[in-house]
Amino acid sequence: MKKILCILLLFSFMTCKNNEAMKMESTDMEVMSVEDENDFDRVMLSSEAISIKKLEEYINLIQLKQEHPEFEDDIILQLRNFTLDSLAALNYPKGFTISDVKLKEKPRPLTNTQEVLSLKFTVTSPSKTFKDSIGVMIKSEPIELDGKTQISREILFLSLSGKP
Repeated sequence: MKKILCILLLFSFMTCKNNEAMKMESTDMEVMSVEDENDFDRVMLSSEAISIKKLEEYINLIQLKQEHPEFEDDIILQLRNFTLDSLAALNYPKGFTISDVKLKEKPRPLTNTQEVLSLKFTVTSPSKTFKDSIGVMIKSEPIELDGKTQISREILFLSLSGKP
Protein backbone atom coordinates (compact mmCIF):
# COMPACT_ATOMS: atom_id res chain seq x y z
CA MET A 1 0.00 0.00 0.00
CA LYS A 2 2.85 2.38 0.89
CA LYS A 3 4.49 1.62 -2.45
CA ILE A 4 1.33 2.47 -4.38
CA LEU A 5 0.85 5.69 -2.43
CA CYS A 6 4.44 6.77 -3.14
CA ILE A 7 4.05 6.01 -6.84
CA LEU A 8 0.81 8.01 -6.98
CA LEU A 9 2.50 10.92 -5.21
CA LEU A 10 5.40 10.74 -7.65
CA PHE A 11 3.09 10.83 -10.66
CA SER A 12 1.10 13.65 -9.10
CA PHE A 13 4.29 15.64 -8.54
CA MET A 14 5.55 14.97 -12.06
CA THR A 15 2.17 15.90 -13.55
CA CYS A 16 2.09 19.19 -11.67
CA LYS A 17 5.66 19.92 -12.69
CA ASN A 18 4.90 19.01 -16.31
CA ASN A 19 1.80 21.21 -16.38
CA GLU A 20 3.82 24.16 -15.10
CA ALA A 21 6.64 23.54 -17.56
CA MET A 22 4.25 23.03 -20.48
CA LYS A 23 3.10 26.61 -20.10
CA MET A 24 6.60 27.59 -21.18
CA GLU A 25 7.74 24.68 -23.39
CA SER A 26 6.38 21.38 -24.70
CA THR A 27 7.64 17.89 -23.79
CA ASP A 28 9.67 15.41 -25.83
CA MET A 29 6.71 13.77 -27.50
CA GLU A 30 5.20 17.13 -28.16
CA VAL A 31 2.91 17.70 -31.04
CA MET A 32 3.31 21.04 -32.78
CA SER A 33 1.36 22.45 -35.70
CA VAL A 34 3.27 22.87 -38.90
CA GLU A 35 1.78 25.18 -41.52
CA ASP A 36 4.28 24.36 -44.27
CA GLU A 37 7.54 22.52 -44.92
CA ASN A 38 9.67 25.49 -43.78
CA ASP A 39 8.08 25.38 -40.31
CA PHE A 40 9.58 21.93 -39.75
CA ASP A 41 13.07 23.46 -39.70
CA ARG A 42 11.92 26.29 -37.39
CA VAL A 43 10.41 23.80 -34.93
CA MET A 44 13.75 21.95 -34.78
CA LEU A 45 15.39 25.09 -33.36
CA SER A 46 13.71 24.58 -29.99
CA SER A 47 15.55 21.28 -29.49
CA GLU A 48 17.87 22.74 -26.85
CA ALA A 49 15.04 23.76 -24.52
CA ILE A 50 13.21 20.46 -24.96
CA SER A 51 16.43 18.49 -24.34
CA ILE A 52 17.16 20.42 -21.14
CA LYS A 53 13.65 19.77 -19.84
CA LYS A 54 13.94 16.06 -20.64
CA LEU A 55 17.36 15.91 -18.91
CA GLU A 56 15.77 17.39 -15.79
CA GLU A 57 13.08 14.67 -15.87
CA TYR A 58 15.79 12.02 -16.28
CA ILE A 59 17.79 13.43 -13.35
CA ASN A 60 14.63 13.51 -11.20
CA LEU A 61 14.13 9.80 -11.83
CA ILE A 62 17.75 9.03 -10.93
CA GLN A 63 17.40 11.02 -7.70
CA LEU A 64 14.12 9.27 -6.91
CA LYS A 65 15.81 5.88 -7.40
CA GLN A 66 18.57 6.93 -4.99
CA GLU A 67 16.14 8.21 -2.36
CA HIS A 68 13.68 5.28 -2.63
CA PRO A 69 15.57 2.07 -3.40
CA GLU A 70 12.35 0.10 -2.82
CA PHE A 71 11.12 1.39 -6.22
CA GLU A 72 14.40 0.72 -8.03
CA ASP A 73 13.06 -1.95 -10.41
CA ASP A 74 10.15 0.22 -11.58
CA ILE A 75 12.33 3.31 -11.91
CA ILE A 76 15.00 1.44 -13.89
CA LEU A 77 12.33 0.48 -16.43
CA GLN A 78 11.38 4.15 -16.77
CA LEU A 79 15.04 5.21 -17.03
CA ARG A 80 15.54 2.85 -19.99
CA ASN A 81 12.97 4.91 -21.93
CA PHE A 82 15.33 7.89 -21.67
CA THR A 83 18.44 6.28 -23.15
CA LEU A 84 19.64 5.13 -26.54
CA ASP A 85 22.42 2.95 -25.15
CA SER A 86 23.21 1.43 -21.78
CA LEU A 87 23.91 4.76 -20.16
CA ALA A 88 25.83 4.46 -16.93
CA ALA A 89 27.29 7.93 -17.44
CA LEU A 90 25.01 9.56 -14.90
CA ASN A 91 25.97 7.39 -11.97
CA TYR A 92 26.48 10.14 -9.40
CA PRO A 93 26.65 9.87 -5.60
CA LYS A 94 23.46 10.16 -3.57
CA GLY A 95 22.41 13.75 -2.97
CA PHE A 96 23.75 15.14 -6.26
CA THR A 97 22.17 18.02 -8.17
CA ILE A 98 22.80 19.49 -11.59
CA SER A 99 22.80 23.12 -12.59
CA ASP A 100 23.89 25.49 -15.34
CA VAL A 101 22.70 23.20 -18.16
CA LYS A 102 23.74 24.61 -21.53
CA LEU A 103 24.24 23.55 -25.09
CA LYS A 104 27.82 22.32 -25.47
CA GLU A 105 28.02 22.64 -29.23
CA LYS A 106 25.75 23.44 -32.13
CA PRO A 107 23.20 20.67 -32.90
CA ARG A 108 24.34 18.40 -35.71
CA PRO A 109 21.64 17.10 -38.07
CA LEU A 110 21.95 13.45 -39.03
CA THR A 111 18.92 13.37 -41.33
CA ASN A 112 15.94 15.62 -41.95
CA THR A 113 14.25 14.09 -38.91
CA GLN A 114 17.19 13.37 -36.58
CA GLU A 115 19.76 15.53 -34.91
CA VAL A 116 22.39 15.07 -32.21
CA LEU A 117 23.51 17.63 -29.69
CA SER A 118 25.36 17.60 -26.41
CA LEU A 119 24.51 19.33 -23.17
CA LYS A 120 27.05 20.38 -20.56
CA PHE A 121 26.19 20.95 -16.92
CA THR A 122 27.62 21.28 -13.45
CA VAL A 123 27.19 18.38 -11.03
CA THR A 124 27.24 19.17 -7.32
CA SER A 125 27.52 16.30 -4.88
CA PRO A 126 28.07 16.38 -1.12
CA SER A 127 31.80 15.80 -1.65
CA LYS A 128 32.68 17.70 -4.85
CA THR A 129 31.57 19.81 -7.81
CA PHE A 130 32.52 19.03 -11.40
CA LYS A 131 31.48 19.54 -15.04
CA ASP A 132 29.92 16.78 -17.11
CA SER A 133 28.08 16.37 -20.41
CA ILE A 134 25.64 14.05 -22.12
CA GLY A 135 24.67 13.42 -25.73
CA VAL A 136 21.09 13.88 -26.95
CA MET A 137 19.46 12.23 -29.97
CA ILE A 138 16.30 14.00 -31.12
CA LYS A 139 13.98 12.23 -33.54
CA SER A 140 11.29 14.47 -35.02
CA GLU A 141 8.63 13.18 -37.33
CA PRO A 142 5.74 14.92 -39.03
CA ILE A 143 2.41 13.19 -38.43
CA GLU A 144 -1.11 13.87 -39.65
CA LEU A 145 -3.73 14.50 -36.95
CA ASP A 146 -7.20 15.71 -37.83
CA GLY A 147 -6.02 16.83 -41.24
CA LYS A 148 -3.17 18.95 -39.84
CA THR A 149 0.53 18.21 -39.95
CA GLN A 150 2.02 17.93 -36.46
CA ILE A 151 5.54 17.22 -35.18
CA SER A 152 6.19 14.31 -32.81
CA ARG A 153 9.51 14.28 -30.96
CA GLU A 154 11.43 11.60 -29.12
CA ILE A 155 14.41 12.56 -26.95
CA LEU A 156 17.01 9.93 -26.06
CA PHE A 157 20.26 10.35 -24.14
CA LEU A 158 23.50 8.67 -25.15
CA SER A 159 27.00 8.39 -23.79
CA LEU A 160 29.62 10.69 -25.20
CA SER A 161 32.92 9.09 -26.12
CA GLY A 162 35.94 10.58 -24.42
CA LYS A 163 34.00 11.86 -21.43
CA PRO A 164 35.99 12.86 -18.33
